[in-house]
Amino acid sequence: MRFNSLILAAAMVTGSASATDFKGIELDKTYSNEAIQEKAGYQLGYDLGNSIRCKAYCSGQIKLGDGTSRANFFPNKDGSIGDIEVITNVRDFDAIEKQLIEKFGRPSHVTRQALQNAFGAKVLNTFDEWHRPNGDEITLFRYIDMESGSLSLKSAKFIAADKAFRAAKVKGGSI
Repeated sequence: MRFNSLILAAAMVTGSASATDFKGIELDKTYSNEAIQEKAGYQLGYDLGNSIRCKAYCSGQIKLGDGTSRANFFPNKDGSIGDIEVITNVRDFDAIEKQLIEKFGRPSHVTRQALQNAFGAKVLNTFDEWHRPNGDEITLFRYIDMESGSLSLKSAKFIAADKAFRAAKVKGGSI
């Protein structure tokens, strides 16, 4: 019995340390714009050129949850995918959350907060976080305006580079 438990525990650790991917696109791997568009099933994809953080590979409409969403893929300095940002439709939140739980397990941290706007309408603001064993982070957020949400997948390499970039900006005194 103890031996079976050890095998099960080893399988869980091995599985949880797997690469973080979105629609078959793994973080910290290099892809052409065309490969990203093909794997993600883009409609009307285009190259963004220079963004605030770095040069983005492409942006476009993708199928996610029960609807379509806009996704942007940002590279690390070495050209591999480091950050995937998706603007989601809030109606798809539950379906997307279910898919993420099926793929990555329960979130590491969940915040659910009932908020009320000036007109008295109450909404549920939800923020799910997955902290992967390899240092990658996944966040799913449902905004209070109930129109949109976001899904973000960041590699540990991208997070470290972003922290270093921000620290250098603060040290240099510019924003």
